[in-house]
Formats: sequence, C-alpha cells, structure tokens
Amino acid sequence: MKICRKRRHRRKVLSIRMYMMRNDIRQSDIAKNLGITPSAVNQVITGVRDTERIRKALIEAGVPDTWLNQKNLFITEDAA
Repeated sequence: MKICRKRRHRRKVLSIRMYMMRNDIRQSDIAKNLGITPSAVNQVITGVRDTERIRKALIEAGVPDTWLNQKNLFITEDAA
C-alpha cells in the first residue's frame, strides 16, 4: 500500500491554519511586521517557499516548528 505525502502535507497546512485561527495569529500581521506580503507568508505555510526569516517569525508567533518542516512532500513511499 502506498501512502502519499501530499495528503499528509494538506493536513499539516490545515493544522497550521487552524492553530493560527484559534490563537488569533494572522498572516497579514506577520507580513506587516516583516515588511513583506501576506502571500509570502502563505507560501512558507504551504511549503512553496522555505524562508528562514518568515519561518522564524511564525515560530515566534507560536506556530509549532515541527509543522513548518516540510521537505520532500510529494514523494510516495511503500508502507510496511
């Protein structure tokens, strides 16, 4: 049976967004503090971009750092 990491990735992104919503953390606030666009913050959350500065700001805002580690998302693997 193959497990697609893409599905896990979607869950991580939804978990991050739900966490941010519950804790009143807005992408626009983080972006404003960094002097960047909210879409750049969104790209880090979704794994399109991996910028240390934005990731650090998200962690400082309270987002768990384990959710922001999103390397090799779309590779499938065989499950035992």
